Amino acid sequence: MLNDNSILGYTSTGAEIKYSDFKKNIYKHDLEVQFIRKIRKEKKFFDSFYLIKQIKKDIIEAKSIISSTSPPLALHA
Repeated sequence: MLNDNSILGYTSTGAEIKYSDFKKNIYKHDLEVQFIRKIRKEKKFFDSFYLIKQIKKDIIEAKSIISSTSPPLALHA
């Protein structure tokens, strides 16, 4: 996710990279990230229920995009 992190009233600028099936500890390591496609426009959430619901939808969409890339994307750490 690339966003301004102004979710539920907290404001900061940055990027969030989420990969749910990656098991290595890469905390404090440099990463190279490739943006494939934008999933959706940024939304404001005023309730954590709807935020969590949207994140689950985003994860499904992201996994679909990643699995359909040719050649498949590789993760290196």
